[in-house]
Amino acid sequence: MDKSKTKTKGEGPEELERAGLESLPHETFLRVAKNLETTRDLLALAQTSKKVNHSVMSSLTWQDFVKTKFPDRNIPRKNGPHDWKGIAEALTYQTRCFDRRSLRFTAMYPARRQQRRRGLDYQPIVDVNFDMDSGLETLIWGAGEDIMVRYRQQGRPQQNGVEWRQIFGNHTGLRAGRDDIRTMNIVKLPHLKAPAMLVGRDNGDLSLLSARNDRNWGRQLANFSPDHANRPIQGTFPNKDLPLKQQMVYAADVFNDRTSGNAISLVACTNLGASIYRLPQDSNTSCIAPDAICDHSEQTDQKIWNAKWMGSNKLLALALRGTDHPLRLMSVTPTGLEVYAAAKNNRVHEVFELNDVSILVNSLQPVSRFPGTADKSTLLLSSWKDGTIRLQDIRTPSPFDTVFQDNINPWRESDSLMTYGADRFVAGSMDASLISTFDFRMPKSYYHTTALECGSQYPYPQVYQPFIKRPPPDPTRGRDRCAPFPRNNNNNFRCRYHELSRQIYHRPNAMYMLSSSLPDHLGASRVSNLVKASDISSNYYVGITGAVVEVNLGSNLSTTAHEPNFGFPDYDAAKQPPNFGQIGHGGYATCPVTPSVMEIGDGLRNPRNVDHNVRMPGVHSHDRKVANFPVEVPARLTEKHRLDESFQLYEDYWQEKEGFDMLFHRLGVV
Repeated sequence: MDKSKTKTKGEGPEELERAGLESLPHETFLRVAKNLETTRDLLALAQTSKKVNHSVMSSLTWQDFVKTKFPDRNIPRKNGPHDWKGIAEALTYQTRCFDRRSLRFTAMYPARRQQRRRGLDYQPIVDVNFDMDSGLETLIWGAGEDIMVRYRQQGRPQQNGVEWRQIFGNHTGLRAGRDDIRTMNIVKLPHLKAPAMLVGRDNGDLSLLSARNDRNWGRQLANFSPDHANRPIQGTFPNKDLPLKQQMVYAADVFNDRTSGNAISLVACTNLGASIYRLPQDSNTSCIAPDAICDHSEQTDQKIWNAKWMGSNKLLALALRGTDHPLRLMSVTPTGLEVYAAAKNNRVHEVFELNDVSILVNSLQPVSRFPGTADKSTLLLSSWKDGTIRLQDIRTPSPFDTVFQDNINPWRESDSLMTYGADRFVAGSMDASLISTFDFRMPKSYYHTTALECGSQYPYPQVYQPFIKRPPPDPTRGRDRCAPFPRNNNNNFRCRYHELSRQIYHRPNAMYMLSSSLPDHLGASRVSNLVKASDISSNYYVGITGAVVEVNLGSNLSTTAHEPNFGFPDYDAAKQPPNFGQIGHGGYATCPVTPSVMEIGDGLRNPRNVDHNVRMPGVHSHDRKVANFPVEVPARLTEKHRLDESFQLYEDYWQEKEGFDMLFHRLGVV
């Protein structure tokens, strides 16, 4: 190419652009950088000159990028050694992995199957914490009456960076079934050097135990019970005799101060009702009585089974059984506790044809950061027995209220939910080893496909969407390149590939079926809960009957690919023999789980889908991989494939009109 054709009169455009960027005030430069769409664009801008590089690499530039592209995420106030550039890399990596179904699963289960009453396996109750400063991950779960803890240190070899601890309940007089763990929370308190474990049991015991990995591990730090009250408790029925008997703990939730991260308040749902406790702020308080109780002990039918703090320690969402109004909110006031029915959005009930049914009490999930809402949001995600998953403002009807549902099996009930900001949520089936990822379907500021090459092809492989209408004719008219800046306020500037990749039609939800690759005795498991350390975590955990499954974001074709800032490159542990966990690893074995994936539609409830017959979408499995391709496929094509490399098929690349000859022969592959 004649280089003179790329020049203008006088100086070249590169020199003019460089000089213009260097002369910009820093505040103006930040506004320019904020409009860039990918981390790749920022890094390319940094190569312009040393001065521009200094501006791009400043913490403020990357912080602006994160807050602009991911405004819905709760970013921990303390990031430890991680800078804002690392957080930006983590969030973009996370988005790409979720959209491409790049998830790796590892099951952890007792090497020797435990014999329990009536032959039933335990339902693990899991929680996890990641300390930004030290890089230490603490994973805890209740295995029946036992407590299991795994410490994992980031940056160390797997054999040196993992430690296990356990408390066998039968060694302390606890019995299976009667003394099983019902709730577990990791709690951070200002006077403790390490997090503690809040453990609630079927026998009514609710205690705070040390989780510090030293000789005091497992020691009781505090006990929460109305037995410790020496005066009438606010909210209880008059003339009730003391002490009150706390005979069973159903659930508990801890409210953490956003600035310090320390726990402040605790709500416990017991046979007495919902009890509000203040957590200890020093080592001198060990026997703690509730400040107030929403007393339901006299109710023979209605029981409060779950409660969640809603953005502050003054408002809670309650899930009840035995009532026509199972979802309520409770205000904590100086004069006592006030309970109201949750707001009902008549528009949503009419559009989605909802019926009043029972709520799945374990499913309450506050959505704390939604674009356009206050920090103290009252949006709640919850599952119901008609198979719906409802997003609603429990205080007043809002435009965000909507209803989601598995379009393939509309009656599937999801008893556990977990959100990643306002981007997506994960749902666990209560009758099978299935987890589904749903998109909230709200406007996004970041799409991972923006960083890929332009093209005139449709996103591939073709999506099978029997649940929503195909979008109108292609607005790009087959454009093969995105228009350059300036864009003249015209949104129709993208190429066909980039424009269509953003549309809901080409971004269906996904269901991961684990049963077929689990050990035989776990094949009939159901999902008991879902947890993650934070919104920037690159892994999360699934409690299933008799086991805990770790889900890592990363390519399925690599056993070590991981997010470099917050991930752990120790997936190879899953390739050890089955007896790997018997010595020094809590008696737990590990095995890789290779799920099959089905794309399950747009996820919004459509009443017509309930009785509408459609052809089932295909199932993507690991049996057919890129490794079986007769010729090597260029990386630029595999990267644009909608799915992870482990699910890609050879014929995916010629199903569009370019054809096999266009995609391979012209590229010189064959």
